[in-house]
Amino acid sequence: MFSPQTSRPLHILVLAPGFPADRGDDTCIPALQVLVRALARQSDIIVSVVAFQYPFRRGTYTWSGATVHACGGGNRGGLARRFLWRQARRAAQAVHAERPVDLIHSFWLEECSAVGQVLARRWNVPQVAAIMGQDGRCDSGPPARIALDSLTLTAPSRRAGDAFAAATGRRIDAEMPIGIDPADLPSRPPEATRDLDLVSLGALTPLKRTGWFLEVVAAVTRERPETRAVVIGDGPERVALEARAVELGIAERVEFTGELSRTAVMARLMRTRVVVHGSRYEAQGYVLWEALASGARVVSTPVGVAEAGPAMAIGNDPAELAEAAQRFLAMPDATAVPAVPSIDATVTALRGVYDRALESR
Repeated sequence: MFSPQTSRPLHILVLAPGFPADRGDDTCIPALQVLVRALARQSDIIVSVVAFQYPFRRGTYTWSGATVHACGGGNRGGLARRFLWRQARRAAQAVHAERPVDLIHSFWLEECSAVGQVLARRWNVPQVAAIMGQDGRCDSGPPARIALDSLTLTAPSRRAGDAFAAATGRRIDAEMPIGIDPADLPSRPPEATRDLDLVSLGALTPLKRTGWFLEVVAAVTRERPETRAVVIGDGPERVALEARAVELGIAERVEFTGELSRTAVMARLMRTRVVVHGSRYEAQGYVLWEALASGARVVSTPVGVAEAGPAMAIGNDPAELAEAAQRFLAMPDATAVPAVPSIDATVTALRGVYDRALESR
């Protein structure tokens, strides 16, 4: 199945802006890590990766069964950026020369998809392009240099697909959220307690609206003075947010951890009662499913895969988020973890997308 020649596995070339430098680098695009690892586990799939910007050094190495070619772009602009694209094409060409590529899978509708389009035409292979974040909003119009009709286009949620269609007139070909790998969840002793009442996870940027989280904490602590809250993440707004916590009188109730390893984040989620997510936009919101799979309840704005249910509530402003958080905190901790889509389900669905893309050539 898949391969145009059934005697050999399907060779997928993944084009991504960044990829882990090694197995310990677990904070680099966790959802993409989970997907590539799951694809590389398949006996009939070979995965090669060309990483454009990160790692910041060039090199070739093996990661969880995939071969990674790092171009070391380092997020430089100007002429260095154009040189990087040439480097990425050369790296991809070397991969193709060693073992013919059957399908290109690019991530984000930006430079990776633009370079992938050139290679797909050169090699006469299909390209699957994944919306992953704000590339789906297309605030400045359709992505430049990319012929959308030449791609099989996926988005990780209905909302992201609808936003892209509204901005460009092009509807996605498949909704493709990235599921959870149960192996990433640490074991939790039966006697363990959930001692973190409210947790926020994400970069401290205007997009994530962590200030809303602080307003939720302030509202909750008026009813529950001993509330323990944690902000996990770092970014340009950290100093202002710490000052805001002082203004709201909750500085002693909120811990700012800075950036943590993904292993440490998952361990914190196992101790969390409610995750509050006030983001303006998410294409998927992978952390929402990570929280649910860890047994926490979730209160979120209507973004990405967020949907109201027994363990998740939706709010449109800090007051609504605080009300939902209060309601969940008044309940006993959940004893059953809700069903969350798995990475195996993602791979099964993606196999169908690959088949259709290959058949269309």
